[in-house]
Amino acid sequence: MSPVEQLVAPARAACAAAVDAGASHAEVFLRYGPTLRMTSQRGYLSEIRGTGVALTLRVWQAGRVVLSTCTTLEPALLTRLAGETAAQARERGVPGVALPPGGPGPGIGPAAVPRAGALTGVADLFERLQRTVDGSPAGSTVALNATYSAELSQVVLVTAGGFTGAYPAQRHRLWLWLQHPGGHAVVGASGHCRDDLDPETLLGAVARLTAPQPAGRTMVDGEFAALLPPSAGAHVARALGQLLRAEVGDRLLSRVGRRIAAPAVTLVDDGTRSGGMPVRPFDDEGTSTQRTPLVQAGVLRDLLHTRGTATKAGCAANGKAERDDPWRHPRSAPSTLFLAPGAESPDTLLADLDRGLLVTDVLAPGQVSAAGRISLRVSGWWVQHGRRQHPVGPLLITAPVAGLLTRIRAVANDLGFSPLAAGAGAPTLLLERMRAP
Repeated sequence: MSPVEQLVAPARAACAAAVDAGASHAEVFLRYGPTLRMTSQRGYLSEIRGTGVALTLRVWQAGRVVLSTCTTLEPALLTRLAGETAAQARERGVPGVALPPGGPGPGIGPAAVPRAGALTGVADLFERLQRTVDGSPAGSTVALNATYSAELSQVVLVTAGGFTGAYPAQRHRLWLWLQHPGGHAVVGASGHCRDDLDPETLLGAVARLTAPQPAGRTMVDGEFAALLPPSAGAHVARALGQLLRAEVGDRLLSRVGRRIAAPAVTLVDDGTRSGGMPVRPFDDEGTSTQRTPLVQAGVLRDLLHTRGTATKAGCAANGKAERDDPWRHPRSAPSTLFLAPGAESPDTLLADLDRGLLVTDVLAPGQVSAAGRISLRVSGWWVQHGRRQHPVGPLLITAPVAGLLTRIRAVANDLGFSPLAAGAGAPTLLLERMRAP
């Protein structure tokens, strides 16, 4: 029996035990695999290795469902859990959660195998980054903290209806925090393997952010246009993805097929495309991964759906279900979301900027407040008639997320993806009516 089949077998047994206990349907969702983590704080290294097990059992009875979780694959314990969960479904199940898929699934993919000595190269990279900081003009006034993590999970989904799917979900992430008298900045990288964390790109970013910077103005009055590079535009795309989740955007269902954005806006969620995020054959409910145009030339075409929201809306699920925590039911979420590129160059958009902010660096991940505003901490240049006038920043620029769709005036042809924006992507964007509170 292969390592993956050793995970599938107890999942099937748990589903069968739930049905034997009277359940009408059952499902097991499992993530299993080694985890690696290394941190560097002012040059001091530490590492943690472990194995993660997160199993979720959902059991249906008469249209009601109960969810149980555990961190074991021991067959006797899973059988007992299945029986207890089936009894709970009859007594206090929650109605309205979509049933799992039936019929044959995509089958069992290759196992996720961690690379031997995975942390050796990371330690070398941390040392190079620290030397870059120590050799910068700011020198000892700069603190560098770094974290590398690797998740090498095997994802398994099995249902009592005969669906079986398994695939490896490998993700490597590196985050750098730079703190110095002038402020702080965050640099990130992610990929499917450690080699995707390009050392030269990271070293270049650290060297640029620790180089002497001209004093920038930190106040901008009123509303202004802003030219955002892909590293900043990706945060705009990510915010729009949250706006178009079916759970929060159901008021938009009546506007499918109608214009909701500027003609320059085409927003796509494509789970078959990486952008630095893991590619999966099916979402966390078993729906096949697919490319979904959400907004096309300003016209709303679709929302991000789970099976449940799609059933409620009377449409097909589109493979966007995600379990951000094992103890929760799936919710809709983007996979690889991006604003499609246009035909013009970034220089052309800069020439069209009559008065506004040219953003050159994003200093921290974008944030969306409870009030529905996106905030970006940036630095750059004040521009008039397409020419740089004086440096600006660090400062926060904000806009209401609901208004972003109508504020994107133009998009360039230089699509890029950002790990700081959860793998979302965008080309250079020209936005109107930004503010710096």
